[in-house]
Amino acid sequence: MTETREELGLGAAGLAGRLAQARAGALVGREPERAVLDRMLSGAADAPLVAYMHGPGGIGKSSLVRYAARQAELTGRRVVHVDGRFLDADPRRFEELAAAACAAPGTVLLIDTFEQCQPLEAWLRETFLLRLADHAIVVVASRISPDAEWSLDPGWAQLFTALAVRPLDAAQSHALLAARGVPAEQRGAFAGGSPLALSLAASVPPAAPGAPWEPTGDVLTTLVERLVGDLPSAIHRPAL
Repeated sequence: MTETREELGLGAAGLAGRLAQARAGALVGREPERAVLDRMLSGAADAPLVAYMHGPGGIGKSSLVRYAARQAELTGRRVVHVDGRFLDADPRRFEELAAAACAAPGTVLLIDTFEQCQPLEAWLRETFLLRLADHAIVVVASRISPDAEWSLDPGWAQLFTALAVRPLDAAQSHALLAARGVPAEQRGAFAGGSPLALSLAASVPPAAPGAPWEPTGDVLTTLVERLVGDLPSAIHRPAL
């Protein structure tokens, strides 16, 4: 008897759930950031309504955005996800993608890769966010730190928090490698605590069992592309 994909748990919903579960299990550290997000999702009276996470590429901002999405779904909140990679500086496109956050109370608006549409920051703060439905909360992730107006405005200063996402410490780095199945003898404190660099290392087995891990050219190329992003010219790439 042939079982269906749904019976095996391999349908669209099953795959999405398993993917979210695997990602959640791979998230290590970040207790302060998660605590803020959890308080926001709980509706605590003293919790901020907007959390702006910032840090360099590969530091784990998108993982925290996915954490917020999963926790929101578990509490029954609607999630609206906007990815700056697919936007430009036209606010009409942003409004189109985020419109649901203005209609459904309690919506969680997640804005990832915001550096790709950073010119919208003032418009977002002064215009769009003021239209959000009741009890909505917002999580922004960007490589660029927020401008000072969030803190200088006495109103926003009470509703906004900036979260600088920093490198993992040695214990957290080891925990990430362990979660990715790297044997204890091959774990080391390297990569400057970058989750991206650690994950890339975990994805490439060493040349021989027990041998120290060394980065390959492919790994270094991926790191440059993900950490640096678009470069001004082709000359910059060989220099890096």
